[in-house]
Amino acid sequence: MLPNIVERFRRDRCLLEPVIGTRLDPIARIEWGWGDRHRGGRTVARVTLQSGRHLGYKPRSLRPELLWSKLVAAVNDQTDLGLAAPAVVDCGSYGWMEWIAPEPAPVRLSQRCLERIGVILALLDILQVRDAHRDNLLFARDQLILVDAETVFHPRLPGFEATPSILLTGALPWPPGRGPKAPLTDLVRPSESWSGVARGYRRGSTLLERNADRWRLLKGPIGAFRQARTRVILRPTRAYAKALKAGGRQLRPLPEPVPTIVAARILAAENEALGSGDIPVFTADVTGSDLRVGRRLIAKGFFARSGWTEVAARCRGLGTTDRSEALTLARDAIRLDHTGRPRSR
Repeated sequence: MLPNIVERFRRDRCLLEPVIGTRLDPIARIEWGWGDRHRGGRTVARVTLQSGRHLGYKPRSLRPELLWSKLVAAVNDQTDLGLAAPAVVDCGSYGWMEWIAPEPAPVRLSQRCLERIGVILALLDILQVRDAHRDNLLFARDQLILVDAETVFHPRLPGFEATPSILLTGALPWPPGRGPKAPLTDLVRPSESWSGVARGYRRGSTLLERNADRWRLLKGPIGAFRQARTRVILRPTRAYAKALKAGGRQLRPLPEPVPTIVAARILAAENEALGSGDIPVFTADVTGSDLRVGRRLIAKGFFARSGWTEVAARCRGLGTTDRSEALTLARDAIRLDHTGRPRSR
């Protein structure tokens, strides 16, 4: 049953207007079906007001997006970059956010834009964000804007503990030349514009390292995530979409090192969601190591380290060598993607 968005909008308008920064007109149109189906057929809705302004309605807590926007604000307080994040109102089981429409990128990006991209890449990398693909990380306002932050503080999956986190974000093409294009593929040319991105990455990572102790306090822009929950990406969404298109039960159990009995539980939960036409949603507490679907425990101690432990270690362990290695991996991934893909006709 669809929620009464009109009634919720009327009730929440007093919360929305101070955040959006203007008076909001009544709703003129509601369009469901933006993004994937989750949790019983729920999808994002684009809400059009009579003025023509758009808002996004998400049928889940927007606490991760709210905390991300506060982190971006903290970065802006110490830089002149003017990074952007959507304005957000979290209402617990649902939330509203400013609608960010993607814009075509100019042929040549400004140095300021490239530096912004580098800072965002550093935040995605160090805060262990996943699934930052082209629908979740949009180019607009001369920068990249994260519009879906539910994977912040993602824990390391079994078997991926040693994989460089910058390659797991989804913002970079990995593996190069295969799969959907990543957000940075069309924006950055390693031979022409990489120096600006690298400068931004170093600036962003240095900022996180310098402020790590203070920002990790409970009320700090990083510490506030300790009471949040992160979505766990066990498989690429396109694998689930392919299974849905094929009629459901087309998945195989996850391979080792996932224990057989746990892989069977995960597969059962995946098939249950796919049988309802949904993309499965697994979660974990930011400070926990258990894997869940909704309130149901799938595997206790599934992760060797929590997302919080992973991020804390990254913030403490940053150094010149770490930055150089991450940037080399990112540059090479983009370069190989450009050379490995067939030219469009």
